[in-house]
Amino acid sequence: MVVEPEVPEDPEDPEELEEPDEFEEPEESLLDESVGS
Repeated sequence: MVVEPEVPEDPEDPEELEEPDEFEEPEESLLDESVGS
């Protein structure tokens, strides 16, 4: 079992972190509801 600590995050990881859709969705939903109410 060889662990690669040099590459803990894939090159596509930063892109996913930059666009946290899953995290922004709930927040936006709550904001939309607050503003829509």
